[in-house]
Amino acid sequence: MKAKFRTKKDAISYYDRHNQHMRSLNALNTYYSDWDPDTKLLYIVRVDHGVNDSVNCFCPDDNPHIIQSDNGVKRKYNYLK
Repeated sequence: MKAKFRTKKDAISYYDRHNQHMRSLNALNTYYSDWDPDTKLLYIVRVDHGVNDSVNCFCPDDNPHIIQSDNGVKRKYNYLK
C-alpha cells in the first residue's frame, strides 16, 4: 500500500477504521489481515525495505504526493494513523 506508519498500532488503527466489514488486522497477533472478499487483497504490516508500492490507500487523500523535478519523480509520504 502507498502508505507509511510510525508504529504497528497506527497501521492497525488505519486498517480497522477503513475495513469495518473485516476483523481487526491483528486479530490473530500476526499483523496479517484476512483476505478481503471484495478486493481479494490481504494486508501485512512489515518494515519498509524500498519495495515498490502499487496499491492505493483506502482514502485517496492519504496517497503520497508526487513531486517531479529535473532529477526525476519522488513521492512525499505523510505518516498515517
